[in-house]
Amino acid sequence: MENVSNKNASKMQHCIISTGSSSAAYIDHYTSNKDEESTFICNCSDKDEICKIIPAKHYDIIINYSDESVNDIIYDLFSFLIPHDVPIRVLFIMDKSMPGGNTPKHVAFLEKLEKHKFITLEFIDNSPAEPVLQEDNIIYFVGPGNTGKTSIIASLSESFRQNSQKLALIDITRKNKLINYFPKHSFLNTSNLKDFSISRDFYRSVNIYTDGLVDLYVYDYEYDNKGPEVIYFCEILRKLSELYDYIIVNADESSLICTPYIYKTASKIFIVHDFMPNKIKTTKKLLLKMISAGIDTQKTVSLIYNKTLRDTIDIARIEEKLLFIRLPGKKIMPTVNLNCSTFEIPYEQKTMAAIIKNLSESTTGIENTSKKYRTNICNIYKYINDIPYTDNDEMEISQFVKEKLQKLTDRKHIAEGMRNLKDSRIAVKSASLLNAGKAKLTGAGIKDLQPRIIKCCNTLCSSIVKNKYFKLKSKKQQ
Repeated sequence: MENVSNKNASKMQHCIISTGSSSAAYIDHYTSNKDEESTFICNCSDKDEICKIIPAKHYDIIINYSDESVNDIIYDLFSFLIPHDVPIRVLFIMDKSMPGGNTPKHVAFLEKLEKHKFITLEFIDNSPAEPVLQEDNIIYFVGPGNTGKTSIIASLSESFRQNSQKLALIDITRKNKLINYFPKHSFLNTSNLKDFSISRDFYRSVNIYTDGLVDLYVYDYEYDNKGPEVIYFCEILRKLSELYDYIIVNADESSLICTPYIYKTASKIFIVHDFMPNKIKTTKKLLLKMISAGIDTQKTVSLIYNKTLRDTIDIARIEEKLLFIRLPGKKIMPTVNLNCSTFEIPYEQKTMAAIIKNLSESTTGIENTSKKYRTNICNIYKYINDIPYTDNDEMEISQFVKEKLQKLTDRKHIAEGMRNLKDSRIAVKSASLLNAGKAKLTGAGIKDLQPRIIKCCNTLCSSIVKNKYFKLKSKKQQ
């Protein structure tokens, strides 16, 4: 259990308990008017942490409808707290616009506790005040940390520039790594989100390149730790979408947990992975968060496996754990369309060296990267622009020669090569004999062949008859 407050437990008047990462994100907003000297805050997301909850004169429990751990701990949590015979207040944060079938099953349990006066239950509507509209030209890149989202976006911006398309990049990650590629940028925060207006002078001031095709806007998390306000941020996206051909948002896990509704503006969402299997749990958590926020992951989500190592990772096994969730009644449902576009970018030393060089020089060029990397970036670009493309498995010449040399040194491949050579010689010999026979047939002519065939048949028949006669004669003599 993560104890947020360090006050002496014996003096606590209130104990505020969150039940997962989603409800923990709401604590700062809820405790803004609380007396810190008499409040103890803790996050309880596991059964083993329940017994560590401190005694208090009043308990406030914050539950978010999208908390994954609630179903596992809710019954044990109240079985532990109710015998203390102190007031228990439950704040249930949910989106009231959710379809009835998606209402969590533990809501009925909480309503029964309230009916028998064990708790007081309050529902808080967490849905945005206005509906969030999807825009055709807004793209999100999200995924676990250090999976290569930023370098892919930076490389992808080159494809837009080369095709003379205006692109707006918006970095809402806490580290704002896109600044490393685009030193010239404009900051956004809560104060200027409300009064944000786009004039011609402002539009010109954020141009990074002389051709004015790519601009970077960075959300300043240091100014406002809670993240962008949904309605104002979505309004900015709408305004920018009218000025640019495309908008690409660089996002991370915290932005999805704190403000999932901004993802409803996206027409396409790319979840970026690397070769580390331990990122599966985080990615599945992001997918579940999107689904709980009402985002149609079946239509919008695509997967990018970045920096994969050849012959060391089983993509199919990762997807089996990643893409399926178990529903009540042991039903299994895929979180994304099983036929969605999937991009696998292999690890190449040449590419990594080029990216590191670009970082040091604050450039985004992909000329020095491997051919495979450039092809995948081009395919992602085509997918965004709804241009048909085919998966290209071509590799670098050096990589091709290297693999062929490795096969030559393998005894198994040598033996297989000898067998293939032998089969080839036999096939060639058979073909030559067949061709010779065809030549004879062609030269003889049909009319010349007919008496020969009849003569051969007569000879064959007479030999068979003679053979049977001698066999019968020998049997009689015996």
